[in-house]
Amino acid sequence: MRAVFLKDVDLENIVVGDVLNLMDHQVHHLKNVVRVHHGENILGLNGNGLELLLQHETSGPQDKKSLRLIIRKCTIHPRLKGPRIAIGVLKKDGIEEALRLAVEIGLEKIIFLNTKYSQRDLSFSPLSDRYFRIMESALLQSNNFFFPSIEGPLDFDIFLKSLDPNCALFCYGLSEGISGAMKSKVLPDPGLNFSNIITLIGPEGGLSEDEEKMALTHDRSMCFRLPMPILRAPHAMSVARGHVIGLYSPLKIMR
Repeated sequence: MRAVFLKDVDLENIVVGDVLNLMDHQVHHLKNVVRVHHGENILGLNGNGLELLLQHETSGPQDKKSLRLIIRKCTIHPRLKGPRIAIGVLKKDGIEEALRLAVEIGLEKIIFLNTKYSQRDLSFSPLSDRYFRIMESALLQSNNFFFPSIEGPLDFDIFLKSLDPNCALFCYGLSEGISGAMKSKVLPDPGLNFSNIITLIGPEGGLSEDEEKMALTHDRSMCFRLPMPILRAPHAMSVARGHVIGLYSPLKIMR
């Protein structure tokens, strides 16, 4: 369903049946590009659990710079513990793609790490206006109810020290020598779920040998080598997310 981002909506004053006047850059897109019709339903999202079912209303006085939307339903979704990914700091385009994918594949948190082969200024901010606009677009594209929380950049050793001992660290793409020496840590624990797994992915240059060894000192670390070529780091996020879903999420068969 088409969606609009409601940045400053007052949750306490939302009343089903009231009219919401949209007055920002989204109006031009909906009116002149998408050309929404009278009575068409639109989702209203704020990235923090709000879901409004809105209906386009064209009766009454019209303003070219605004859009009348009637609130038909309001739902506040609770934020649940979900998948988390820690990834080495990337180049600018890689960061943008990683943030977009973090929203679209439904991550609870993305943690940026300063590693030996990180490819960007260590002082970069993942919370800049440009990065936020990318995540906003991804939110509307995916109809996700939440933005992921963003942490970092953290130094690699500090990240490892901060891990909960009960949290499993899934390491992808480690060198063959390292992963081969850790055969006892290859099999996933059937008692795990999304809430206690962090997926670790290196930057475009991968993790250094010392960083790989450090990662596998975590008591609940597990290493995986999937049968595919080397992936760009953002693509590895999607593949790793799908792998974890395959391991721990029951499939729903649609008839």
